[in-house]
Amino acid sequence: MRYLKLGEKASVFHDPTSNTTVKNKEIIEVDAEQLQSKRLIKAIKSGHLDYCEEKDYKKYLKSLDVDAEDVQDSDSMDYSEKSKKEIKADLNTNEKLIKNILANNGDLTEADLEGYLKDDLIEVITSGYLVEEEEEDEE
Repeated sequence: MRYLKLGEKASVFHDPTSNTTVKNKEIIEVDAEQLQSKRLIKAIKSGHLDYCEEKDYKKYLKSLDVDAEDVQDSDSMDYSEKSKKEIKADLNTNEKLIKNILANNGDLTEADLEGYLKDDLIEVITSGYLVEEEEEDEE
């Protein structure tokens, strides 16, 4: 992870291709995938955005009265009370959905979720991270 803030003369930055927005006095965390964006690379090279250290990011979080350790990522956040629309927006891939389910239900394995479609995975989350066992016909 890398951390970015606005350059001295910039007031806002937005890159829709990497879904990255930086506002005045804000420090954001970006991953390697976001750093591949041509717009982001150009903004860094031109001084519109500057890299900063992790300590600066943590200091920024503290200034927001948020402890960095309390910031929960989408992998472990409990989405069971969220709407399906919110879940789809935050956990937009099957991989993210599965990671979230596994983090919130210790009894499930990745193999248990194999073959599930995105809507099925969202249903698991909204049902409180429960998976209904399929009843097999005994003959």
